[in-house]
Amino acid sequence: MILAIVPGLWYFGFRRAEDPEAIWQAGEANLSAGRIDLAEAAANRLSRLREPTPLDSMLRAQLDIANGRAEEAVAGLMRVPDGHPMAAQARLMAGQVELRRHRARFAEQYFRKALQLDPKLVQAHRELIYVLGHQLRRPELNAEFLALSRLTELTFDNVFHWCLMRTALWEPSAAPLRETAKNFELVNSLVQRAAIPKERENPKLLRDLGAACAAAGRDPEARGWYRLAIARDPLDVESQQALFQIENRDRSRNPTPIRDGESPRG
Repeated sequence: MILAIVPGLWYFGFRRAEDPEAIWQAGEANLSAGRIDLAEAAANRLSRLREPTPLDSMLRAQLDIANGRAEEAVAGLMRVPDGHPMAAQARLMAGQVELRRHRARFAEQYFRKALQLDPKLVQAHRELIYVLGHQLRRPELNAEFLALSRLTELTFDNVFHWCLMRTALWEPSAAPLRETAKNFELVNSLVQRAAIPKERENPKLLRDLGAACAAAGRDPEARGWYRLAIARDPLDVESQQALFQIENRDRSRNPTPIRDGESPRG
């Protein structure tokens, strides 16, 4: 009886060892653990067992990145079709590879393609901000910071660089020029203070930056500063009230449209 069972167990184990999905999972696990040689062996076995799937191409591309094979990595990432769930991540990775090669133009194209496929891909916004910041492309940079602020909480450095780029070039609006200049100068001086490391721990500076940005018509940046202040001190009533006023202004400027069949409230 035992002799009859042993061949069956051997056959099952052999088939399991040649299961492409099990091999792919092992390859990903080894890659995550830094066992590059074992991950490479798994990728090689997969290539002998089946035509490369998009996930196989991703695994191979990650190995190419780990081994410094940039051209091969980008080519492999491009084999992931646009309709695949990992397509946006593949374009992001391709952009990161190109950025490391100091090919900003190609990196930007891949980051924008990633965002076209998945507008909520936070890291793609961050990478694009890095590229646009180095090129001083202020209007596009402002749009990316705004998009990022709607997806995730901004860090101190995020809001600081956003304000820094926005105050580097004064854009007069319809407000009286003298008042606009005054508000602009206040924001500029506070941003310069924020560049001092010890000042970053000053909760009053965060509130002052929020108030100055709001007065200058920079509500998105003001919202970022107030949220940072509240994150550090959830009992900061002044920042909470100021943030509420900004959110209230946003709602009044962009009221929720009334759908067919609904009646307005109030």
